[in-house]
Amino acid sequence: MNIVILHASPRKGNTDAIVERVKKYLSADEPIDFNDIHLPKEAPVFCHGCFSCFERGESTCPNANFIQPIAKKIEKADGIIIATPIYVMQIPGALKAFLDHKAYRFLNHRPAYFGKKAFIITNTAGAGNTNAIKYLKQNFSFWGINNITTLGITLQAASLEDMKSARQQKVIKEIEQKSAAFLKQLKTQHSEKRPSFLSVIMFHIARSFILTLPQNNADRQYWKENDWLDASKNFYVDQTPHWYQTLVGKIASRFAFK
Repeated sequence: MNIVILHASPRKGNTDAIVERVKKYLSADEPIDFNDIHLPKEAPVFCHGCFSCFERGESTCPNANFIQPIAKKIEKADGIIIATPIYVMQIPGALKAFLDHKAYRFLNHRPAYFGKKAFIITNTAGAGNTNAIKYLKQNFSFWGINNITTLGITLQAASLEDMKSARQQKVIKEIEQKSAAFLKQLKTQHSEKRPSFLSVIMFHIARSFILTLPQNNADRQYWKENDWLDASKNFYVDQTPHWYQTLVGKIASRFAFK
């Protein structure tokens, strides 16, 4: 089993301490290949907003030499962990900058992460977990991932070690419980969930848009290679949407570009 861990913190502190506990729990019964990626060091770049990844492919990104080695590890992984502290009520800039670079994997471009499992871990001395988790869940959803475990820890102290004993034990128990939930998802070969309403609607709207693009556009070529331009297709992968999801998606696609 292969898990990529995206570390957003520029230092070794509370986030790393929590991740080490998670890793220890996950690998207690069987070996797991963890790929730790420290974004502030390994992807110290900002998206240029040049659209090159959309139009000509991710390899043409000006920062591809930083982003693509990480992207390839994600694509080979069974699970993705994002571990981040909260800075000023949100995620740090290094994580946001990396996610900006991954926009080409959104549902309306070239999604490829269906079936992967995700674990969001945030921590803060005070507030901001809710905002950050909501944002990161939205990003995963637009990547096509609908099996998402979340863990938001409010330390109310400078570190895990400085927490009051009773609260510390409560947090450790929560770490173990959420790690167990993520491990259970990892061991589930196929998702039993139907596609989300968002992803079904996005499929139909995106197809209408993709058909307006030039033949040599990277997004259009990708959709053609996956047979998603076929009007008989109702979703990206072999998950059957509810009939009403498909209906709403088709109606939405008719009016989206009028």
